[in-house]
Amino acid sequence: MESENARRRITDLIVRGKIETALKELSILFEGKDDHDTVILLLSQYSDLSRQIRMNTISTGSAMVSRNKIINAILELLSELENEMEEKVEPQRKPTSRDKRKKLALVIGCSEYEHASELRNPVNDAQGIRAELEELGFTVSIRENPDLRELKMAVDDFGLELQKDFDVGLFYFAGHGIQVNGINYLIPKEANLLEERYAEYDCLRADRVLMGMEKSRSKVNIVILDACRNNPFERSWGRDISQRGLAFMDAPKGSFIAYATSPGKTASDGKEENGLYTGELIRFIGEKQLSITQLFQKVRKSVMDISNDRQIPWDATSLTADFYFNP
Repeated sequence: MESENARRRITDLIVRGKIETALKELSILFEGKDDHDTVILLLSQYSDLSRQIRMNTISTGSAMVSRNKIINAILELLSELENEMEEKVEPQRKPTSRDKRKKLALVIGCSEYEHASELRNPVNDAQGIRAELEELGFTVSIRENPDLRELKMAVDDFGLELQKDFDVGLFYFAGHGIQVNGINYLIPKEANLLEERYAEYDCLRADRVLMGMEKSRSKVNIVILDACRNNPFERSWGRDISQRGLAFMDAPKGSFIAYATSPGKTASDGKEENGLYTGELIRFIGEKQLSITQLFQKVRKSVMDISNDRQIPWDATSLTADFYFNP
């Protein structure tokens, strides 16, 4: 059913001419066994088919019949492609056999806020990060648009699960985040922060994640926060601009904390399908033999170049040895 829904979604994108988006969806559908030449062949077949159908439309005058013909033909092509890809799984994208570590991740994206403007990309960002982490051998749980109870339970369950002999823990959050009196809070979908003090009751303290990680036996703990977008409640609070974005948090022993931008600043939600920061992280995270420090340096430089230095990603670390996502 999920595969069928994906094929219909891709078909609709192709019919509407959104080829780049369709390619990304196809990559997800065939993840781990992507064949660029076959995808291009598919789109080429669509293009030829589309021209034929348009000619038929001119002669028959039946646009709906033509659209249905296109959809059915593309669904058939997608089904054939999927079967073909199942038969030729390519092992090179599988996690390297040299990496025997047990790795656990919790990925959260919140786009749909009930009392604030909707964000374009956090759910897309979370889905993209999940796909990359799974490729790299992580066991991943994902939550989309959680309320406060769901958010707290997900974080606490993650901390408990991490205690079961996992070597690496990773927490990722994309959405609205704020600082109040130097404490960082992650905002769930239903929060209505008419006053700053409500954050304590209606949001999740970011250090709750760190506390759960500290209790585990994992040797490496990574926190990635793409949560420095503009505070949607700022005007009603009357606070000064120096308290925008997130506050700097010290990294406990064996941890690495990455922020989409520097303390007190805000990050771009992006104009494409991913936020600027997460889009660049997705771009580089799978590179072989790139240490975590080198990875986030590359992300930082790329984000700075794209934003003309308006956004400068930040990180803090207490790692005592190099960590590689793809050793």
